[in-house]
Amino acid sequence: MKKAIGQERDLGLRIGVIVRRYREHQDMTQADLAKQSKVTQAEVSYIERGKRSHLKTLDRVAHALGMDLSEMIRRAEAIGDRKAVLQQAQEFIEKLGKATVKNTKPSRLSRAAAVKGLSQ
Repeated sequence: MKKAIGQERDLGLRIGVIVRRYREHQDMTQADLAKQSKVTQAEVSYIERGKRSHLKTLDRVAHALGMDLSEMIRRAEAIGDRKAVLQQAQEFIEKLGKATVKNTKPSRLSRAAAVKGLSQ
């Protein structure tokens, strides 16, 4: 149950990111968006901070930004997908780095063999 609540909260934050990006891209203030979507400025702020909101409010805001609610949710989910891919890539790079370090132990060449190798 806690995992579902965390995932819901995460989606709310990502929806907030989408709303803010689209609003700023259209050079709108929160007040402009509120007026255009017929909600309060506090509701727009609440959405952008990732707080819970009514679906009707989210739908109005999405339409004011030029998309429907399902598109806004898809875009928000895509942010999560990119984060997951980046996290997996980072973990892979870290593992690769550790493996490389583990495999770079100095070999046991004799001093004479090392000097001989340098002179060739």
